[in-house]
Amino acid sequence: MVNKVCILPFLLAVFLPVSFLITYAVAVKVGHVYAAFPYISDTGSLPPESCIFGQFVNIYAVIAALFMFVRYSQIREHYRPVEELGGVTPSRRRKLLANKVALVIGLLGDLGASMVGNFQDHAVIEAHVVGAFMAFGLGGIYAWMQSVISYGVTSLNGTTKCCRHIRIVLCSTYTVLFILMITFTTISMRLFKGKGNRNPKMWKPDDPGYDEHLVATITEWLMVVMLSLFFATFYKEFKQVV
Repeated sequence: MVNKVCILPFLLAVFLPVSFLITYAVAVKVGHVYAAFPYISDTGSLPPESCIFGQFVNIYAVIAALFMFVRYSQIREHYRPVEELGGVTPSRRRKLLANKVALVIGLLGDLGASMVGNFQDHAVIEAHVVGAFMAFGLGGIYAWMQSVISYGVTSLNGTTKCCRHIRIVLCSTYTVLFILMITFTTISMRLFKGKGNRNPKMWKPDDPGYDEHLVATITEWLMVVMLSLFFATFYKEFKQVV
């Protein structure tokens, strides 16, 4: 019998970057954004690219939710035989609790991603920003929790020391990028808004705050890459799911 759930990590690793590249290409072609590293949200802010962006992000949210449920069930089932024999130690109970908390946090981050796709920044900026913080912030916390949990289930089939170490490196890099993105977004927007009524979607090198803006947007794109690579590390473990 072919294990079909092992495709989930691969889909998550490929689907979101490809989706964003498609909406980026459309947004640049119709002249809605400046070609040099716009914010991801800006590439899906106006029609027609906003329609594509919203649809892709919603599909991604469904795939991510399936991934999270499978991962939660995998960890839960890993401890089930021990639990049935009455051998669950306080340490293992904490791991099972962490597994449940990680699922809830992951699904909330998933909801945030859906909000980003459905509430464009030019239409409902408050909901869009909240969704972005949920997606990137809670998504990062979920990744950290799964990385830590991985070290507690070393006997799980498919898991390797190399993958566990790679996840820590990816999460650490993601966290640094997240801090840089918030910092330089704040700085660049203050510089930009203080100089006339320019369109931030067409932020060009001669506009104030452009260098800071470029740091913020590049780090945002790199965060998507880090998260995609993180999901890809679960391929071997998902192949073991029956």
